[in-house]
Amino acid sequence: MPTRFSYIALAVVCVLALVDNVVALTVRSFDRSSSASSAYGPFEWMRDIIFHHSKSEEKSPAVVPSVRDVAKVEIYYETKCPACEELLNGSLRQAFEDKNLSARIEFNLYPFGNAVMLSADEVSEGYHFWHDNTSVDGARSLGTLVGDVVFVCQHDDQECLGNMIQACTMDVVKTPSRYVPFTLCMASYDISFGVEKASYECGDKLGIDMDALRNCVLSRKGTKLQSKIGEISNDLALKRDHVPFVMINGVNFPDAEDGKLITSICASLTDPKPSICQEKTGTGSSIAGCGDGLC
Repeated sequence: MPTRFSYIALAVVCVLALVDNVVALTVRSFDRSSSASSAYGPFEWMRDIIFHHSKSEEKSPAVVPSVRDVAKVEIYYETKCPACEELLNGSLRQAFEDKNLSARIEFNLYPFGNAVMLSADEVSEGYHFWHDNTSVDGARSLGTLVGDVVFVCQHDDQECLGNMIQACTMDVVKTPSRYVPFTLCMASYDISFGVEKASYECGDKLGIDMDALRNCVLSRKGTKLQSKIGEISNDLALKRDHVPFVMINGVNFPDAEDGKLITSICASLTDPKPSICQEKTGTGSSIAGCGDGLC
């Protein structure tokens, strides 16, 4: 006949088994969050731990293209994200350099990514001390705080500076035929290089007025330009939870983010289509996107 101690022992065994299962579940979820091939958005790793569920296990609905004569391509990215650089250096470069295809694309670039905008009064006195707009002699610094806005970027101040430089370049040179090559040139530099070196050498090579660009970056105008891109990037209607994030004619194409940009653009164009649309355009990227801590 079971004794009271038998029941206690049985209860202890059950509790230990439950704890073991929770630990195993947590470990498996963290493993997936660091090695999955798809991007994670903010806090999705928490969802995985609770529900034992990963984004790679979801079945995405089939994308229904919106077909037009000219494809409106919107790319949301950040300048120090490896997956973003792969998209820019790979299929975007191929699309831009094919004259027949690029003639039927309206390029729209949004260098902001997973950055956060804060008002100046939301940060500490210590931050103001180290990142003030002006130095002792009155010259502007290259800090992230310009005017009344603080930009906090996923890959630190280097990325904030890179984002701002590219936002200002679009304003200085005006047309995609000039600012897309600048963006692609910066992306061609290894991610370990500073954005100062990449932007200066690319600007010099492409004949961009670097003094005008620097004045924009270090001014309230640059802050307004970057803030506007941030507002567009964070629009809830986008349902964006990672970068790179690609919209074509108002439709999100996950395949385009994974190395199949040209295929997705071609699917969104009316006939007759450029000859490149009949060619094999490659497979997916092996780099996960920049969601929650993957870059």
